[in-house]
Amino acid sequence: MSGTSRNATATRRPSQRAHAREFEVQAARIAAPRLWLIAAVCALVALGIVMVYSASSIKALTTEGNAQAELVSQLVFIVGGIVVAVAAARLFNYHVLLEKSIYLVGAAIVLLGVVRLTGVASHGATRWISVLGVSLQPSEFAKICIVLGLAQMMSTVKRGTRLHDQSAQIMGAACLLALVLIFFQPDKGTVMVCAVAFWVMLAVDGTEPKKLIALAVGFLLAYLAYAYLKDDYSRQRIVSSFDPFADEYGDGYQSVHGFFAFASGGLFGRGLGMGVQKYAYLPEAHNDFILPVIGEELGLVGVIGVFACFGIIGWAGVRIAEQANDRAGRLLAIGCVGLLLGQAMLNFAGVLGVAPLTGKAVPFLSAGGSSMLASMLIVGLLANVSLNTTLPKTVHDRRRAKLAIARDEEQGSRGKERPVAPAGLTLINGGYAATAAPRRRSAQGTALARHGAPTRNAGSAHPELRDVSRPARRGRQALKQGA
Repeated sequence: MSGTSRNATATRRPSQRAHAREFEVQAARIAAPRLWLIAAVCALVALGIVMVYSASSIKALTTEGNAQAELVSQLVFIVGGIVVAVAAARLFNYHVLLEKSIYLVGAAIVLLGVVRLTGVASHGATRWISVLGVSLQPSEFAKICIVLGLAQMMSTVKRGTRLHDQSAQIMGAACLLALVLIFFQPDKGTVMVCAVAFWVMLAVDGTEPKKLIALAVGFLLAYLAYAYLKDDYSRQRIVSSFDPFADEYGDGYQSVHGFFAFASGGLFGRGLGMGVQKYAYLPEAHNDFILPVIGEELGLVGVIGVFACFGIIGWAGVRIAEQANDRAGRLLAIGCVGLLLGQAMLNFAGVLGVAPLTGKAVPFLSAGGSSMLASMLIVGLLANVSLNTTLPKTVHDRRRAKLAIARDEEQGSRGKERPVAPAGLTLINGGYAATAAPRRRSAQGTALARHGAPTRNAGSAHPELRDVSRPARRGRQALKQGA
């Protein structure tokens, strides 16, 4: 059977082989960012499994009597996240999801309303609901629905125009209502992540840089002013982010011990599992502060490795957005990149003391079922855009196609049967001419032969050429008179 397939491949026409090679080249260009994305996500998930167990084993052993309790829960959500990612990538075309995005945003609003009415309060916020004994955070999934709605809204509106379309106005109002419900949970971190995603979508869609800068500055000033004036808790978070050591045992406690973890890790870290700050010194070590644990046990090298993986995710997502066949796919892909990188950067900025703490988990690394499921869903949407992308032909593709056609025509012409000339005739320029007898050719005969005129014998020996020989005789007479 294999020999038959090899023979069939060998007997392909050159043009077919060229088209097959061209398809393989284009498929490789499309698949490369997707494969890098999957590889970086797998590396982060694998590292997260190890670090969640390292950071949570002591706390789980003392509180639940089982050091593997948090690890088992994380593994269950990882398996569920893989199923969600594959379903999001394969079951539907992303255009279908965009067309139904208004219903998805509506469902998100309903869930957020349920949280508002009957949600579970924890750490001073009401963000969770209990589903079959499992606590889920609807805002993690609502942010994805919001990006889907924004991508659909922006793709239906012409660049540089206002929202005159009624469906776009409804979509914008629904997304704004979802953000308001998230903001008053309160979950200001998710609102900031959605703002980052919307900002990068506007940037990719061609918004003027001045407007982008004004929008970013205005949002940050409004957020800081509201958080500073809202209550004492939010105000102290902002103040302590500038100088955590001013209140080392109060509001700056988490940040200070995060700094201790980074400082004690050095270049290569204390060693896997050898960290000290996770021993009840660093709150939420397996969740919000997973990066300091990595810094303490794996050192600066481990932290740079985490940054490199998120850099690869960003590069792959941007490449997928660039290759998308339409504006909607480009906006959806870059919005998903904004969600992943925006959440990661907010966490990194908080634990490094660059910005106030927001309580957002690190995608793929931190413990948390909702964060893992939502992050995997975002990866599935990015893969969906990539799987439904076809690249246009490049200059090199067109050159290869021309060369293949030329080779095909050349080989085809070799295989054709050449016409056989009658006796005494020669095929010249698609016609027949008489073959002259081997004799010394005069100057006149040379001139006639150069003009392709048949000789005298051609007209006498072959009656079908007499009409051609008469003009030739008149040409010879004209040459004699001229001489």
